[in-house]
Amino acid sequence: RISMTVAIHGDRVELHFEDDGVPFDPRQPMPARAEAPPHSDCGGRGLVLLRSVAEHIDYERTPQRRNHLRVTVAAGPHQ
Repeated sequence: RISMTVAIHGDRVELHFEDDGVPFDPRQPMPARAEAPPHSDCGGRGLVLLRSVAEHIDYERTPQRRNHLRVTVAAGPHQ
């Protein structure tokens, strides 16, 4: 199960994600991966995108064995 909430605090948007999947802390360094063939679209850009727009990323593995991720981004254009 995955749940998501969105809260607006002035000029910041706070996204909360919670799931019951395996532990995964997106703040940790990404593991090295083999090079994809040229012109392929094999994915793997989600964490790069998240880190490029987030002002703050917070992760917790809860006592109920759930992942809780909080991401804060600016509500307006990046300066």
